[in-house]
Amino acid sequence: MTKFTFIPNSVRHFMNLHLLRTMNNLQYVYRKDAIVYAFRCRIDNMVYVGSTLTPGRRFHNHIVTGEYSNAALQQAISIHGLENFIAYILEIVDIPTGLSFEEKRAFLRVVEQKHIDKFPKAQLYNTIASVSKTKS
Repeated sequence: MTKFTFIPNSVRHFMNLHLLRTMNNLQYVYRKDAIVYAFRCRIDNMVYVGSTLTPGRRFHNHIVTGEYSNAALQQAISIHGLENFIAYILEIVDIPTGLSFEEKRAFLRVVEQKHIDKFPKAQLYNTIASVSKTKS
């Protein structure tokens, strides 16, 4: 049996993702940050870890439209309901200045991978399905 990793409650998190005010707050607070984030299902403790240079757009993709999102995550949201997911801000990443957009994305993905590696593969939506379309 796989032992799951839990995200500490001390990590900044947002519940009630199905409510518009939560989505608006999440987008507003991190609008200028490069971040590594996670979505955790409260029912089965499965986790999706991602990173983005444009959090507002990325959260909109995951939570509102489902476009450019992980297929397994979207399937779990449709099964369990968005109200059973929590968004976590795992890290605000300080991107070095002078990098191109692609270099920034590459830098951010290295930090993201460090967070992904903290979880057993069996717990990650990242490893059970391919990303339908990637976009940061």
